[in-house]
Amino acid sequence: SIDFYLTCFPIRAGEGFINIDCGLPDGSSYLDEKIGLNYTSDDGYIDTGENHNISAEYNAHELLRSSLNLRSFPNGGRNCYTLSPATAGLKYLVRATFMHGNYDGKERDLIRSPLVFDVYMGLHFWDRIYVNSSTTIYVAEAIIVAAVSSVSVCLIDIGRGTPFLSSMEMRKMKSSLYPAAMHNQSIALQERHSLGASSLVRYPDDPYDRLWWPSQGTSGWLNLSTTSEIKRYSTDPFEVPVRVLQTAVTSPTTSTPLNLSWEVPSGWPAMVLPGYYLNMYYTDFQEQRLRAFDVYYNGYLWVPNNLSITPNYLFSDYSNATAPFTDNSGFYNVRIIATNTSVLPPMLNAYEINYLIQHDDTATDTQDVEAMMNIKTEYQVEKNWMGDPCLPEKYTWIGLTCKSDGVTSRVKTFDLSGNHLDSPFPEALCMAGSLTLRYDAMNGDPCNGKSPEKKSVLLKIVVAVPVVIVALLACTLTVFCFCRKQVPSVLPGCANLPCPKSHEDYKGHVHTSDSREFTYAELVAITNNFSTCIGEGGYGPVFHGELKDGTQVAVKMHSPTSATGKGMEEFLAEAERQLFRHWDGVIEHRLHLKLPKVWTTCTRDVCYQ
Repeated sequence: SIDFYLTCFPIRAGEGFINIDCGLPDGSSYLDEKIGLNYTSDDGYIDTGENHNISAEYNAHELLRSSLNLRSFPNGGRNCYTLSPATAGLKYLVRATFMHGNYDGKERDLIRSPLVFDVYMGLHFWDRIYVNSSTTIYVAEAIIVAAVSSVSVCLIDIGRGTPFLSSMEMRKMKSSLYPAAMHNQSIALQERHSLGASSLVRYPDDPYDRLWWPSQGTSGWLNLSTTSEIKRYSTDPFEVPVRVLQTAVTSPTTSTPLNLSWEVPSGWPAMVLPGYYLNMYYTDFQEQRLRAFDVYYNGYLWVPNNLSITPNYLFSDYSNATAPFTDNSGFYNVRIIATNTSVLPPMLNAYEINYLIQHDDTATDTQDVEAMMNIKTEYQVEKNWMGDPCLPEKYTWIGLTCKSDGVTSRVKTFDLSGNHLDSPFPEALCMAGSLTLRYDAMNGDPCNGKSPEKKSVLLKIVVAVPVVIVALLACTLTVFCFCRKQVPSVLPGCANLPCPKSHEDYKGHVHTSDSREFTYAELVAITNNFSTCIGEGGYGPVFHGELKDGTQVAVKMHSPTSATGKGMEEFLAEAERQLFRHWDGVIEHRLHLKLPKVWTTCTRDVCYQ
């Protein structure tokens, strides 16, 4: 018995789809009624670029609803979309579309000097986009196996105009489809045509939303069509839609071949000489008479399974290259010729031409990539954190240092200072197991909550960002004179006093979501030479200050000669409870309120008496 099933698809509408209309106003969405899919703005997938609408005169030319607006990238050599969620090991179709639409008023320049930029899938060259028309929709499409829980698509400025993007789409596919797409290589689309068709075929006729473009009308080809039901093998690795298989082309006689030709796009990077995979799809629905043909590639007979091709009647069939075609000339020609015994001329329903994207051996460790993406998402780090964290080196993320053994790059350190972090380490990051985490110069693991080993320190200062700065400043004048008597604007003899050789280090005693270390000189600058005292507590004076980014702070100093004689342990314990109290009893902020950030810092070169 033959194993087959009827062509019905139990897939829910758009399941596993990401539909992004680039340049749409932030936070907006719409239903594309032509295909029944919801599209959203791209602000959740990229932090850079500018939104634009195409010129109103071209609105009527749009074939795709998502081409009415776009995002351009006038700044930065690399700008990347992070498509998530994805599942590592699963297969996806990823598609980017580009329609200029005279958004910048420079359409006349396109004919004389086309706009050119590159598209990369992560680290790997995917396509070079040549834009010489305002109304043409340019498409880059690839089938990939995700390596991590997100997919990175990058536009690269090569100095020939501003890159832009109209839409970005990702569709989950069966892992059994397109076997040439594997973990170590992807395939990218050069051509896909539904022969004999008069219009574009896509979702919902194709549950994976592949774009099947109508043929361009080759001279001498005859169009055929049927409304008959077409069956398919359950193990079919391509699952061509029924609507595509219901149209076809044939030649007028058995002596006339069908010809297909293509070439490597001109101007591609010199290192790119792709190998091509040709997939041909056919179903005979004309007559139940013998139709047989052979395929010649660049003059050589290409006979899959060592047999001439004989299409099944009303049953989907295919021929595909299991290894890529390569030719140094960059030109490819395929001739489909009827055999001497064939009664009917050759017939073809559809074809795809894909080229190989070979993955380099060098890449950033996947666990490190996952960990860094978790940090970016959790803390909403913007900077240039997109694409591969370490590679290529000129695009290494700001704040990261990486090391490589020639095969795999690893994140060595990363610096999040200046990002105003105010939340715990993300659980997913702590579970990653690939990075060793610590607070700046502090020892210990922030994930397990253990206190770091004590070392030597002289002076401990807690810097708290107050919740209510206005109230603190209001009481400044009432205590100013008192504090000026207690602490001089310049601490006398500080720089010249010898530091004790034996003392305890409380660095890291306070566990907060952020930590900073300040030198004595920095504290002098922050407090304007300790000029504004806003209180006096049991541990010592409290001064008002301002960080370089304008953040208002209170600097609370522990004095060994404080009136209460309280020690360092009590001082730090209070900071650990994240309690800030105005010491004259005017204001008190406790745990049930939104708490300020607390940093513990120490100066190693200056002694205070």
